[in-house]
Amino acid sequence: MIVVAKKRRQELVNLLKTNMLMNVQDLCVRLNASPATIRRELIELEKLGLIKRVSGGACFRYREIRLAANMRAS
Repeated sequence: MIVVAKKRRQELVNLLKTNMLMNVQDLCVRLNASPATIRRELIELEKLGLIKRVSGGACFRYREIRLAANMRAS
């Protein structure tokens, strides 16, 4: 079960990288998961700083990740 969750989280990040913003319903259809499951995964990904939850969905935090990577490289 942990492998499935890890794969689903990676797919969520990939979808948000590609689309920048998606709503929960679209993510449910793309990942064949319930709204509750998607919301739980989005909460965990937001805690990791990978995405930002917004009303009804989420967006990829490209700017913040890029800034953090630049700071580490300096």
